[in-house]
Amino acid sequence: MRDEVTQESRELAGFTYVIREPGTGIAGQRESPGQNPPYSPREARAGNARTSEVGSNEDRSRNARTNEARAGTNRKPPALVLLHGTGGDEYDLLDLGGFVAPGSTLVSPRGRAPEGALNRWFARHAEGVLDQEDIRRRAGELADFLVQLREVHGIEPGSLFALGFSNGANMAAAMLLLYPGLLAGAVLLRPMLPLEPETRPDLGGKPVYIAAGTRDTMIPPESTRSLIARLEEAGADLQVRWAEAGHRFSMTEVGQAGAWFRSLGAGE
Repeated sequence: MRDEVTQESRELAGFTYVIREPGTGIAGQRESPGQNPPYSPREARAGNARTSEVGSNEDRSRNARTNEARAGTNRKPPALVLLHGTGGDEYDLLDLGGFVAPGSTLVSPRGRAPEGALNRWFARHAEGVLDQEDIRRRAGELADFLVQLREVHGIEPGSLFALGFSNGANMAAAMLLLYPGLLAGAVLLRPMLPLEPETRPDLGGKPVYIAAGTRDTMIPPESTRSLIARLEEAGADLQVRWAEAGHRFSMTEVGQAGAWFRSLGAGE
């Protein structure tokens, strides 16, 4: 599959990305039932330690303040932005996203902060020591990409969710904290608090799902609890599930995340 669709990657605002419309392959090819079974991203399968992660802008946030994905059955299904973990790429979470949100448009960009040969979303000084300045800069770049993405692909304001794993989950969390009006909600797999925002964001009841592991040695539970506390303070509508697991996540957890997402009236 990967070799067949590599040429379908696109470029926008400096990002390489792939888009998959509901019920089609990446190139608009109609899928056969069972063509893309769910799978864990390469980070979760490998369990390598390299994957660990221990003020709103009005121009980027306008028109996205309400959770329109919950309202009305006649609206288009939401779009899901897939943010891979360290070492992933724009293809890494496509099947996973299709499993969580089978009726949604999937948009999967590639991180632009390389660490050696590994794609990441932002830099770190050392294991678990994140570069705060780079997080803010990279989040701004991703926000610009998402605003242009909505315009180019006709994605309705207030209908853009994020799904991220590890480094990608941390970038999604940073987007919620720095640009609270841009995303309608998020699914965060193995996240931690990426940064302290300068001002408390207003998430206004935006739905956020967190899947964390009690035995995750890459992201200690206290780091995830710090993120939970900040999101609660910001007014997010949180659903948190702790699994007796490490950094890898099970398909049971993915199924739970998908059930939550569909309970919003999204992704069906």
